[in-house]
Amino acid sequence: MTRKTIATPEEVLKALTLILRGEMAEEKGGPKVSERQRAAELLGKRYGLFDKPEAEEAQERVRQALPEVRQLVNRMKERCEGE
Repeated sequence: MTRKTIATPEEVLKALTLILRGEMAEEKGGPKVSERQRAAELLGKRYGLFDKPEAEEAQERVRQALPEVRQLVNRMKERCEGE
């Protein structure tokens, strides 16, 4: 699931499922599973995956959230590279 783009709603659900099932292992030097879980939850919240809004409203939220999410991802990436 390592990509240079922002995770899709489907990827968020897959990541949360892997964590729930205990199938996601921590990578050496990478973010902890708890950090990945929190990131997935925040993306899922931004995508509206947990409150089931209308499809158009959810898409608009995603469009509005993308710049902020990109900034957060870049900061996390820089933080991981700096360690």
